[in-house]
Amino acid sequence: MGRVKRKKQFRLAQYLGVFMLILTSGAAVRNIAGEVVCGIFVVTSFVVFIRYKSNWWCVKTSNLLVFCILFISFVFNYLIHIQYSPSIGAYIAFILSIVGTFFLAEGLSFKDFQSLYVNTMTALSTASLLLYSLAYVLPLSSYVYISPASSTARLFFLHNFYAFDKGRNCGIFNEPGLYAVFLCIAILFVLQDEYRNSRQKGILLLLFSISVITTVSTTGYIVLAIEMVPIFKKIMDSQKNIKLKVLVSLLVVPIVIFLFLKLYYSDAFYTKVVLGKGSFGTRINDLMNSFVILRKYFNLGTGINTTVMINEYNYYGHVNNSVGLLVTMIYMGAWYGLFYMITASVRTFRQMKNPVLILVIMFVFSLSQSILQYPICFMFLFYFKSVNGEKSRITSKGLT
Repeated sequence: MGRVKRKKQFRLAQYLGVFMLILTSGAAVRNIAGEVVCGIFVVTSFVVFIRYKSNWWCVKTSNLLVFCILFISFVFNYLIHIQYSPSIGAYIAFILSIVGTFFLAEGLSFKDFQSLYVNTMTALSTASLLLYSLAYVLPLSSYVYISPASSTARLFFLHNFYAFDKGRNCGIFNEPGLYAVFLCIAILFVLQDEYRNSRQKGILLLLFSISVITTVSTTGYIVLAIEMVPIFKKIMDSQKNIKLKVLVSLLVVPIVIFLFLKLYYSDAFYTKVVLGKGSFGTRINDLMNSFVILRKYFNLGTGINTTVMINEYNYYGHVNNSVGLLVTMIYMGAWYGLFYMITASVRTFRQMKNPVLILVIMFVFSLSQSILQYPICFMFLFYFKSVNGEKSRITSKGLT
């Protein structure tokens, strides 16, 4: 009985660690108390780490090396820009995020993390869809609508279901596009899940796909279409299930055509792409200006939220930090961005399925979201716990 209880407690700690990873990676609550949220993430990740390690002081040398490089980089970057009033809170949040990610990667295998992440996102997206639907059916707009300017009131599902007056689903995140990132990552993990059968995968893919659609994120739609290609190809290449092939052809092809035409002829597409206004125009502006700023601070960067960075952004009309990779380089210097890209690519190829698809999708998202500075992307810089030939201990039903 005691052993079963300890297993349940450990499972809860694992889920809490993954949930805190998601929470520190762009949830609205991080805007209120970033250092506190990141601190809780470190504690929960450390619990997972010491519980899974019999000799907890033994860690992978490669992970320790990456951790030290990241840690020293942020400390060094803060010190060399200290005369420009950098945001010490931002640096603390970054360092805590790196520490928590390191512990979580050392304490979980990738298969474990993948299943925990999918299960957590299943609960979040289900709750989000339910409340999002209720916001339309019931007169709840006065309760669930919160102005984007009032960031101190952004808490979990009460945040901005009518984001920017367009009826977009944000989930627990700052904005709909970021929510779409996490949903698309969940879809990637479902596609390479070895535990769930085809029926379970189909239900999850439908849930996450509907959730992506409710975000009304252009980038989310593009990535969702990319992710649907291997699914469609696998079904069409199968020698069995002729009826399924016909059904998929009758459903998927018209839906894809409908979505494409709807997107192409929508006011949002015309405003963003044709007129170059809205978020598309902002991101193009950010992209071009980021190159200009990066050339000026190529080696050491501007620092995070320093007076130098703020003055450069104001001078060039740099509205948002939407081009994640270039923004990271602007903060820390080009060498840091190069180290980040090489390390993430090597880790992804060595421990994940469909590494090219994963890297392409993450690159697409990094052009519209500043996700590279969040723990969810720091996870790609570390090797997960080795399973050593054993079966993963987390399944869709929980700890086994």
